[in-house]
Amino acid sequence: MKNISCIKQLFFAYFLCITLPVFACKPGGLQQHIEFEEGSSAVGATKARDLALWFLDWRDGRGISYVMVFSNSKENDKYTKNLSNERLKNISSLIGPLAGDRVSIKYMNSPINQNSKRISHYFLNTIEISVQPKCTETGTCCL
Repeated sequence: MKNISCIKQLFFAYFLCITLPVFACKPGGLQQHIEFEEGSSAVGATKARDLALWFLDWRDGRGISYVMVFSNSKENDKYTKNLSNERLKNISSLIGPLAGDRVSIKYMNSPINQNSKRISHYFLNTIEISVQPKCTETGTCCL
């Protein structure tokens, strides 16, 4: 019986040593979600400040390879597409000057099928901003 218990403990220790670095190497805080009031493209001072601080923390800390900004609109719906584009423009005016020439920013407006279950207040009124840290290029995220 003691041998089985010892084997279990060794297996657990081996498993922990293998998986712990995987969990420890994933940088956190790679995304920000900006939720807008329905029908509005205004970011608001507090959200703008938080976004700028988050962006600067990444830019001046580990560095940013590129940024992706996602917005959604209803497919074939001019109103939601225009609103989505206006929101992207406002986000661009916030983080574009902070990025300068050092960081590439990609803006995407994704049309959602009118019959999709994904169409909801949240998806239509939220922009997701994701950073790709430089450490993923150099393999130094775990250091």
